[in-house]
Amino acid sequence: MRKWFVVFLAVVGTGGAATAGTVEELAQTCTACHGDSRQLPTDPAFPIIAGQQFYYLYVQLRDFASGLRQNEIMQGIVAGMDKATMQAVAQYWSEQPWPTTAFPGPTAEERERAERVIASGQCSACHLGGFEGNSRVPRLRNQQPGYLEKIMLDFKFKRRMNAPDMSALFTDVAEADITALAHYLAGL
Repeated sequence: MRKWFVVFLAVVGTGGAATAGTVEELAQTCTACHGDSRQLPTDPAFPIIAGQQFYYLYVQLRDFASGLRQNEIMQGIVAGMDKATMQAVAQYWSEQPWPTTAFPGPTAEERERAERVIASGQCSACHLGGFEGNSRVPRLRNQQPGYLEKIMLDFKFKRRMNAPDMSALFTDVAEADITALAHYLAGL
């Protein structure tokens, strides 16, 4: 039995708001923008969520609901979700396979720039050596390059405030290095 369904049963058994219909419906709502295990997101600035880390997905939903992470569309979607529903949706997506991607690798110059940033050791310390992430830390490997670049720039310019350590990390990273790092990670 899928773990997300077990979570769903636990939610329903405790009187939570999630139902089988809502988990499936919410998953379909997510698919419209984020794609699924067979299809990439509709916009290069939207993240792949199929196969992403469970706890990271849950925390992002929670942060959208609280306003700690700003996005008008996502805030509207999560506005009516309780904790158990967010966990059920996050569990569902975390158990989906990561889609096959074919993002081009970085140019030689981008690789050199990205490797300089990575050499600081701060990226792989949390995202791990293969950039697969772990629990609360997201997978970056094969993520949409447009999304990676957008998010790193949001951290740099303090437009995304739900991870202060990331903002501090990117403060002094050049924009060209951020673009290079995004292409490098997407092409892994």
